[in-house]
Amino acid sequence: MTHSKSTNQFDPSTLSGLTVAVQGPDGEEYEGTLVHFTGGTLKVQFWGDDLPAFGLTQPLSIFINGLNLTLPALPACAMERNELPGGRAYRFAYTLTPEFQSKIPEDLWVLFPSRASHRVQPSADAPVQVSLGRVDGGETFEARVVDISTSGVGLAVDRDTENHLHTQRAIRIHFQFPGLPKDENTTTIFGKVMHRRMERSELRYGVSFDLELELETVGQDALIRYIVAREK
Repeated sequence: MTHSKSTNQFDPSTLSGLTVAVQGPDGEEYEGTLVHFTGGTLKVQFWGDDLPAFGLTQPLSIFINGLNLTLPALPACAMERNELPGGRAYRFAYTLTPEFQSKIPEDLWVLFPSRASHRVQPSADAPVQVSLGRVDGGETFEARVVDISTSGVGLAVDRDTENHLHTQRAIRIHFQFPGLPKDENTTTIFGKVMHRRMERSELRYGVSFDLELELETVGQDALIRYIVAREK
């Protein structure tokens, strides 16, 4: 399937003329109608006899068609599936990549807010285990996950950690997610510390994942599966 350009200018206040092509891990694509679009998620309806059967949390790629430009694929996963008379509807969560963001024209920015991805909070009885350090390795430091999404994480750190990492814009973060099999529950991601602030006795880091540096397929899958489970 080709993802052709359209000569029609898109009005961001409507979804008129927009379709999406959703590609599964096997490379097969399905075209559907975009019926709802909010920051971080989109709802798509598929019609006909040949309907997709995407698994929830399965890594997918979404191509948005019907614009006057061609955009790269959005990494995504299915979060919700509903059967319809003669069709099937999915709600997808997507991740904004640096490549995609660099090609979004100004009149479409409203559709892609900077914090588009859904953020969830770990539960007290099943926290995410996290350690962080310099990109080039060395000593690691413990942190606490305040909230997390497919595009970034909010961390609480102590003063000693800040003393060691205050000169670092990019850091390496190792996650271990609860509730997943041991061979599928960890990932290491590079991120950029976009803001730091004091909050009572601890410091807060707002980190944006740098997908151009590293986000392993297994790690991305674990991250998405954890977020979807927390949203239920």
